[in-house]
Amino acid sequence: MNREKTGYRGKGNLPAVHRVRPTELGFTLVELMVAITGGLFVSMVVFALARDGSRFYQRESRIAEATLGNVVAFDRLEHDIARAGFLSTPNLTKDPLYCGDATTIKQLPAQLQNLASIRIDADSIAANNATLKTAGRTPESITLSGAFNSVDRYESWHVDVSDTGYTVRLQTRIGALLRQNFATLPVASQTTILSQIFPTGRAIRLLNVDTGTFQISTIAGTRMLGGEAYIDLPATPVLNIAGQQRCGLRGTTLVNVINVVKYALQTVRGNTTDFPNYQQLFATGNQPYEADRLELVRQELDSTGTPIVGTQEVIAEYAVDLQFALTTLENAATVPSFATWGFDVPGTVESIAGTTSASAARPQNIRAVRARLSVRSREVDRQENVVPSSNVATGLYRIQITDAATKTSGFARVRTLQSDIVIPSQLEVRW
Repeated sequence: MNREKTGYRGKGNLPAVHRVRPTELGFTLVELMVAITGGLFVSMVVFALARDGSRFYQRESRIAEATLGNVVAFDRLEHDIARAGFLSTPNLTKDPLYCGDATTIKQLPAQLQNLASIRIDADSIAANNATLKTAGRTPESITLSGAFNSVDRYESWHVDVSDTGYTVRLQTRIGALLRQNFATLPVASQTTILSQIFPTGRAIRLLNVDTGTFQISTIAGTRMLGGEAYIDLPATPVLNIAGQQRCGLRGTTLVNVINVVKYALQTVRGNTTDFPNYQQLFATGNQPYEADRLELVRQELDSTGTPIVGTQEVIAEYAVDLQFALTTLENAATVPSFATWGFDVPGTVESIAGTTSASAARPQNIRAVRARLSVRSREVDRQENVVPSSNVATGLYRIQITDAATKTSGFARVRTLQSDIVIPSQLEVRW
């Protein structure tokens, strides 16, 4: 008899040991397949949720970064527009305080011949951008003139004729140079500071303190000689320096630099000629939705209109639109009134704030500028567009972008800021 099966109690009445057969251990193959399959489905769901959550976080992070970048860029643009015309002129060709005529203006370098506080043009680079063409966006550029780097005006003893043109002898013991302790510095430091205050190639404004009239020239260089500080000016344009008269510069003259600053959408990625130091911002290789991108760039121009090396700044990435509207003073001599010229009206704003030689140009009448700047997310994050209507401008909520490698396209969200900016320097202009 098998004692293990009958439960026979052995010596001392202890219970018999129950041995389990090998076929009674673990799971069956069916049970294992069911468990593995179920676990696989759970893993797939968890992975999909994690992936979508990560994508959502990255997309929202990118649009948040685009929004923040837009805010910072727009703040810079607002401040520069508000300072347009400061210690400069609203419109050189029509300014009654300018001591010069059409002949004198033609002697000036190209950029200064159309010197005005505000100039707005169609953006030639953005006009050829395939993405913006598809979206129907036609960005503009804006060029501003004024004293952007300093609020100081510097006193001079007088302006004299030199062998190469004219020289401005600065007073170093009064005014702005006195506040910088200029006269007590070593000659080497004086030379450096002088070249920084009056950089070669910039425009300079020479104001007759007694009459309020001014003349414009270009800085040819600076130097220290015998303890005196000098600014050298070229022979052209011809300056009126004779005597104590309305346009003379023999008495005390105040001088200041006029900076010319331009905002425009430009191609930076891959442009090693104009933006060599910015290439590290971009990933190498063919990244999706990058080939057609533009950035908002701020740069300073010299008197000829050439960008000054080292002044280029990328203000906002992935910019897709830059537009301006104007508020102007009309009929100033009779019955003054205000007129508003809106966005997206081809040619209208550009004619008012365009080339000053044009008959319709009247930048001196601009009292406020409404600026609008739009940037997009880095990549596609929507598959459907916002249908344009009377209240939704095309391309200002979502913009279609295409991956150059795969030719796949979708829509990226757009963030737009706009603001009305008063031009304080022109509030009292009535000509």
